[in-house]
Amino acid sequence: MCGISAILKRTGVQDADISSLQRMLRVQQHRGPDASQVKKLDNAALGHVRLSIIDIDGGTQPMSAHDGRYTIVFNGEIFNYLELRKRLEKSGCRFKSKSDTEVLLHAYITWGTAVVSHLNGQFAFVIWDSVNNSAFAARDRFGEKPFYYSQIDDSGLIISSEIKGLLASKYIKPKIDRSSLDLYLSLLYIPPDRSIYANINSLPPACCMTWSHGALKSWRYWEPEFSTKHKTSRDQIIEGTQFYLKQSVSRQMQSDVPIGALLSGGLDSSTTVALMSKLSEKPIKTFCAYFGDTIDERPYANAVSTLYKTEHHELNVDFHIEEHIHDLLNIYDEPFADSSAIATYLISKYASEYVKVVLTGDGADEVFGGYGWYTKALMSQELHEGSFSLVGNRLLKAIYSTVGISDKRNNMAEKIRLHKSLQRHGSILNQHIKEQTSYSKLKSNLGYKPSIDSIETMRKSFMPNVNYSQIDQIFSYDYKTYLPGDILRKVDRASMAVSLESRAPFLDVDLVEFVISNHWGVRLEINKSKSLLRDAFSDSWPSNVRNREKQGFGGPVEQWIKRPAMQSMTKNIFNKSHIIAEFFPNIERAIENCTSQDWWTLLMLGLWLEKHGDTLS
Repeated sequence: MCGISAILKRTGVQDADISSLQRMLRVQQHRGPDASQVKKLDNAALGHVRLSIIDIDGGTQPMSAHDGRYTIVFNGEIFNYLELRKRLEKSGCRFKSKSDTEVLLHAYITWGTAVVSHLNGQFAFVIWDSVNNSAFAARDRFGEKPFYYSQIDDSGLIISSEIKGLLASKYIKPKIDRSSLDLYLSLLYIPPDRSIYANINSLPPACCMTWSHGALKSWRYWEPEFSTKHKTSRDQIIEGTQFYLKQSVSRQMQSDVPIGALLSGGLDSSTTVALMSKLSEKPIKTFCAYFGDTIDERPYANAVSTLYKTEHHELNVDFHIEEHIHDLLNIYDEPFADSSAIATYLISKYASEYVKVVLTGDGADEVFGGYGWYTKALMSQELHEGSFSLVGNRLLKAIYSTVGISDKRNNMAEKIRLHKSLQRHGSILNQHIKEQTSYSKLKSNLGYKPSIDSIETMRKSFMPNVNYSQIDQIFSYDYKTYLPGDILRKVDRASMAVSLESRAPFLDVDLVEFVISNHWGVRLEINKSKSLLRDAFSDSWPSNVRNREKQGFGGPVEQWIKRPAMQSMTKNIFNKSHIIAEFFPNIERAIENCTSQDWWTLLMLGLWLEKHGDTLS
């Protein structure tokens, strides 16, 4: 795992460009503390900071082909690089190193821009062609690795793994994007196809781009294909799920440095640790975070650790939270309101004292349907397909169970609410987008006038294939928005801030494509979340893990608000003299009646504006 930067010019690279590139690399040193290299070519300068994981001695970057025509800088891991290497060797390729970087470079030379269809991994890379004075770049399918770029007048392009790298170049004066601010207030994160700045772009997941003589072209190279198989038996699906996840964990355990796992004791991380333990001759190092007495998953994590005899470590992350809030501003570069980011950062920092790589359970909820909104979508689907007055007992029982209310009149009210919501929004997808994008009444209370319709913007920007079922449209939408915009961004920045590589076996391309290709009616159940994962791996879990309900990892914000240090911080930011009042004239009055999540969202924005206000144009 590394950090990349590049400066591409039409008129030739100058010494001043090299100085800029070196500044870009210095501010990203946390992504690659083991080595830093710059390569100057006629019309391009490429830079790389390296966190050495595979082929420590032979994987130095920037790396050039034997004839010098192509040069690559690459951030990430190609997990099927050994299989690709064998294929390339059969076609005549000869390798000087054992690195996946050299495999990726030869794969591009062999297959051109179609190389991305062969890659299974997490990646962001740039390849410069010195003959044609052009560049090819790509980002992995789910957005595990970041990729930002900005055009500098009409003469060039600058690229970096993090926004702070682009700002360090001194080529651009950052300008806040009001539409991105609107979306942050609605989503709690910036969508993965943009940044908080109008003049800094993000290459979306599953996309490529080329730059040649000042002309920029981008396209999407992968779309998930849902429910293409209709006759596969349940037993075959379970068997396939077991095979592909085991294969994924085996691939992602490839490392020349110590490796461990983040273990919450949930179904996802417990499955990862179970498979890792079966594949390792030595005890796996596991790491668990807990929020004091408020959110404590240690009993579940300890049960898994005991069963698989892991070398277990625990960390209380609920101490002096106010001291770490400012760390988040440096880590994320833009407003980010997922309260679990602090815990992710602190447990990553703790784990980095023992290992250089960790496997996580990220992505499992999106692949296997673990979020509560998927259950609601399934209920809405049944309501949509049948007559409201003739909904069967199975649906009623599912609603009673899911909502968790004993009074049948209240359960009937939930049923009526879903039905009315469907009528109002017209489709399950529109209903989902509204629920994922709404931001209560806070915007109007703040005296803020949005520049866009956030719901309509998200619908147009990330509209799934209309040929998908409505259930699969929701999954597709989440793959393009919440997964890369919140979950994967949170983990990448938090872990790389402390030079720790995180890997997500549940996002292995072979596994994902196998699971989602099966019809949604077979892989999902209303009254059994993650039913496919449960049927495939429940025998691997301790009994208390097997029977537990899903528990989120958000911080106890309601308790944080009451702490004196946080109250003092709130008083300093939420007043008419602070820069946040330039955007929200009624901030003092609105904050008195907001929810804890509203409070956290505005606090993170206010602190970000305080830090970057002087640089914004």
